[in-house]
Amino acid sequence: MINKLHKLCLGDNKGNYRIGSNTFFTNDAGESKISVTDYTSAMVDEAQNAAYVNQHISTSY
Repeated sequence: MINKLHKLCLGDNKGNYRIGSNTFFTNDAGESKISVTDYTSAMVDEAQNAAYVNQHISTSY
């Protein structure tokens, strides 16, 4: 079994995050991470747009 780790990092808002349903996003280095500010933006965007109602969602760069 492969353990997947998502990192929530301090940092500036990049504004280019991905949001999706049950997908585990990674970058070219195999990392899954997002800043606290972008994670917050993604959650607010979802609350306003309701694109994934009653679904598990994930976010990352």
